Amino acid sequence: MRPIVAQAQVRAPVDTVWALLDDLRDHWLLADHWTDVLRVDEDGGTILLRGPFGLRRTAHVRVTERRAPVELQGMALLGATTAAEVRWGRVGLGPASTQGTLRGDVVAAGPGDRVLLALGARRWLHWRFARTLRRLNDRLADPPSERAQPTRPRETL
Repeated sequence: MRPIVAQAQVRAPVDTVWALLDDLRDHWLLADHWTDVLRVDEDGGTILLRGPFGLRRTAHVRVTERRAPVELQGMALLGATTAAEVRWGRVGLGPASTQGTLRGDVVAAGPGDRVLLALGARRWLHWRFARTLRRLNDRLADPPSERAQPTRPRETL
């Protein structure tokens, strides 16, 4: 299957971007009303993903590789038949700017998920990836006093 990829410029140095993304316990800072971080620890967690028309999927995620400060790779398992590799990539564009990439490769999909992907879930996930990168930029580019403080996840290990 074709990968789902979004890219955006983040107004922060690559090391600052890495510091936030490397600690999964900080990923809840990037969540919005479409995502609920249920549990998170150093190397994985559980996320509730909400979609259009009341669709909901629980993803169990785990980190599979860290290559500081350029790439964080993981695996997301959704149910018994769907799995995706997810990669956060970064390239420094200068002392205060980073090119961020969020990529998902569906490596296995059950029949229901194949239908959803064909009916528009791929496009919706691309939109979600782009929005997450914008939230990353907003989180790191704004001075701390101006940042909205989101609600912490229900359980942090």
